[in-house]
This record gives sequence, structure tokens and C-alpha cells, in this order.
Amino acid sequence: MAECNPIATPLDVGLQLAKSEKSDESLSYREAVGSLMYLMVGTRPDLAFAVGKLSRFVSGYGKEHWAAVKRVLRYVKGYVDKGLVNNKAASGILQGFSDADWAGDYETRRSTTGFMFIFGGAAVSWATKLQKTVALSTMEAEYMTLCKAGKEATLCGMRSRRTRSSSSTA
Repeated sequence: MAECNPIATPLDVGLQLAKSEKSDESLSYREAVGSLMYLMVGTRPDLAFAVGKLSRFVSGYGKEHWAAVKRVLRYVKGYVDKGLVNNKAASGILQGFSDADWAGDYETRRSTTGFMFIFGGAAVSWATKLQKTVALSTMEAEYMTLCKAGKEATLCGMRSRRTRSSSSTA
């Protein structure tokens, strides 16, 4: 993949993957998804949705799954200079963003929750996860996402207060 052509998005719009009955062991799918997960957790929250979707199939993958992994790798190739940065000049305001993908998993019809929090110009918390229950509407999926994001915002706010109070007493 070192000589691949970079692309602008990690996954095709509307990509539908289904669990494969027989995994193609000749592919290094698990290792590739694990490497992408390591990259996502450390410095690349923009890969969270794609890695979350691809990691659902580590026990049943095929050629179409491998093609999706290669697409994410092509995306990473195009944006190797992107990552988390800290901006000391940024304000100390906690900003949060959330979204839901209503019934995005076509096998279970469950929605995907995603959120990200930025503090001082840097991403401090992010997650994407399949919701535990089936949402009956887009609004219900968004409410479930906002509930998860609200819980995380409370935790982020408590962490930032602890950091500020410990640094001001030192």
C-alpha cells in the first residue's frame, strides 16, 4: 500500500458489509484492522467510524471486507500529516459533537452512536459504537446518541476541572 493512490474518504458512502460464512485466512484482515484500531485510539479519531464498522467482521470476513480495509489505508496514506494537536492559544471551552447512523447495520437494524469532545483545541474523547437497542426512528437514534454524549460530557467536564484545580494548587 506504500505506492497506492490516496483518497478523500475512509469508506464508500452507503457501504454494506455482511458477515462472511467462511473467512479467507490468506488475508491479513485481523492484523490490518488491529493496526488501524491502534492508530485510531492514539491519534486519529477520524477513523473511529470506519474501524468500528470493519472490526465487526474479524470473525467472518471476505474479499469485500479486505477491499474496505484497503480503502481506509488509502485514506490514511492521503492524510498522513493529520492527527491530534494541542493548541495552547485555544480557549478552554469544552465542545462536543455527536451523530447517529439510524439503522446502519442492515443485519440487526441497530444504529451507530458517535461523538467527539474537543477541549483547548484538541480532541480529548471520542467514540463510535453500535447502539444496544433498535431505534424506531432517526430522532430516537439521535436521542440515544445525545444521552451517551451527555454522559461523556459530564465525565470530560469533571476531568478538566480536576486538571485545572490540581495545576493551580501546584
